[in-house]
Amino acid sequence: MATTIRAAWLTLLVLAVILVAELRLGPEAATDSGTMDLGSSGSNTDESISITPVYTLSEPEAFHDLSERPLFLASRRPPEPVPEKKKPKPRQKVTRRPEFTVSAIVRERNRWIAFVETVGKPPAVEVQVGSVVAGWEVARIDAGGVVLRKGKQRIELTLRSY
Repeated sequence: MATTIRAAWLTLLVLAVILVAELRLGPEAATDSGTMDLGSSGSNTDESISITPVYTLSEPEAFHDLSERPLFLASRRPPEPVPEKKKPKPRQKVTRRPEFTVSAIVRERNRWIAFVETVGKPPAVEVQVGSVVAGWEVARIDAGGVVLRKGKQRIELTLRSY
């Protein structure tokens, strides 16, 4: 890609030189060989000079340092990296509450009965409002699920809580 860019710049430079020659000396002064006739227009003199580019492009790698430094800062040095702030880890409760699953909910006349299993301790236990399962009191049973309470903590279990 650098070769393509260099060739484009060189072509542009040659065209600019030809354009200058056309404007200053007239169409007959510029020739295909890259030389200009310095004589007056229409005269046959052997006096000519070779046109060479005044400026040549440097390799793109030579500009690496310039591209790495900010241009509009007085110090012209890259800014110091900003350290990332560490997010504090959320506090975890030491006591883990047991996990429960509801196997079934049955309504018998005006009384609700649920079958609740403590995960890892089968089989399911038949409970009703006021019963205690693994230290948790059954606060409510209805068609939507079971509510267990232990002090201020509360767990709502649905029939498909796994």
